[in-house]
Amino acid sequence: MNVIYNYSADEFGTIWGIIKRVREAPSMDAELLRSRLDDLIAALGLPGSKDPFTTAFHEFATLRQSEGELAATFGEIAGTTDKLLKLVDGSEVRAELGARLRDRDAYGSAHLADTMKSLAALRAAANTAKVFHIMCNHEGAPRKTLQDTALIELATLFIEVTGQDVDSYDLPHSRKSLFIQFVVATISSFLPKTEASPTAIAKRWKRLKDSEAEVPEDES
Repeated sequence: MNVIYNYSADEFGTIWGIIKRVREAPSMDAELLRSRLDDLIAALGLPGSKDPFTTAFHEFATLRQSEGELAATFGEIAGTTDKLLKLVDGSEVRAELGARLRDRDAYGSAHLADTMKSLAALRAAANTAKVFHIMCNHEGAPRKTLQDTALIELATLFIEVTGQDVDSYDLPHSRKSLFIQFVVATISSFLPKTEASPTAIAKRWKRLKDSEAEVPEDES
């Protein structure tokens, strides 16, 4: 049986009451929802969680490199890989490496070719990652902050438990909507009051919806 760290009986009663206002017979029982919420809070590492593992997770998450640092790291990976590929691609060097690998393994040359392909793929991936983090650094903080991630995951869970056949981003952003009330009741204990008020949550959800609407559709 799961140990409930994050919600008192009264706190969860409020959450369950909101769900029951949306659907009298929810798609999952109360204990399963409570367990799912505990798992979500723990996985997100929200500050203020009573789960000791979450505290450690959150402390680790704060050590994440900045966008500029990540761009520099991926740039270094791409540059180092490119230098290695150019060194190995010399005809004499490559031939001797292939011969020495064959001394160790009958398929040495084939392994070298596969390694070269893998290195080329790594270089391309690192360059793509570098450009992405340069763009994030110029545009400001990444869109999916801790609170953004919590909102997106809670929207998915809200739809699941209420049995609605809608996209997550179709959920309303009105501060008086049951979805926003659900989010506030769920995470208000783990965030500063200024970030967990109905108005703050509603504005954040609207911004996420607007950002999602601006993403161009894949035409491929």
